[in-house]
Amino acid sequence: MGQYENSLGIDRPVIARVVTEDQRAVQRGQEPGGVILQRQGHTLAQSIAAEGVLYQSGMPWWIPNGDGGANGLSFTGTRGVFTLSAEAPMASAFNVLASGCYCYLPAGSGGLATGGWYWCKMTDGTNGEVFAETYSGTGQPAFVSSPTSFTGLTTGRITQVTSEIFGPSFTMPGGSSGPNGVTSFLLKWLTSSTAGNKAIRCRAGNAVFFHVSLTNTLNNQIVKVSRINMGVENRQVGNRTNSASSAWDGGSTSTTYSGDVTTLNTAVDQTVSFSGQLPANTDSIIIVPMQFTVQYGGLMTWQS
Repeated sequence: MGQYENSLGIDRPVIARVVTEDQRAVQRGQEPGGVILQRQGHTLAQSIAAEGVLYQSGMPWWIPNGDGGANGLSFTGTRGVFTLSAEAPMASAFNVLASGCYCYLPAGSGGLATGGWYWCKMTDGTNGEVFAETYSGTGQPAFVSSPTSFTGLTTGRITQVTSEIFGPSFTMPGGSSGPNGVTSFLLKWLTSSTAGNKAIRCRAGNAVFFHVSLTNTLNNQIVKVSRINMGVENRQVGNRTNSASSAWDGGSTSTTYSGDVTTLNTAVDQTVSFSGQLPANTDSIIIVPMQFTVQYGGLMTWQS
């Protein structure tokens, strides 16, 4: 009788190599199978548990409304202080933003020359302040404990964009999932309840791992989304990638196929990003990408 053997030839990692964070960044993906890069100051178990976590943050990302007229975010002319015409995207949602968040402001808002994600704090349902610190565009977002006030943005209502706005992004290292690896993420969102389709997406390279369009239902959700490589590193199966109610684990039952299979090449580095898109500049979205993980899965080969 033959026996099954994991492609790594072992049941669990047996060799630990202690490295600093800088050394780990350089060496990751270059070690032979069965070698774990043990982080300096961490136990081997802690290093193994943390190795698959590519992103983890409770930071909210807010796309506020603003139509340039009577609705949305308006600067008062004092530093970066602003008011909202009404609580957005729903009553009491400011609690999600009260400890700090990144707020997307298009170019021209309050006289800003450059649009982007600015550090922001809400003080109540209709009042807050944006600060000079911005998100770099890649990697773990910083929590700004001592933000820098603007000297005075010009007064007036912002005019929000309705194109896709990309938030946090990071790298999924090539080969980190293997031929049977699982990728999964936790995502929280709140949106305004209107008839227009408010889109939230997760992209990995040229593949859309998740896409949901929300109108006046499911406006306050937390979901988990999973995909697994199908014995090869360039083909995955998981939830429907384009659905209003079944694009996540445990979503409503679907009777048709809708992008369940993706063809991302996970053997090479890929950029993962989360985004939001408004149907109208009177709408608003808050997304909280909580965690993104990759669990390696090798091949099972039959030996006679």
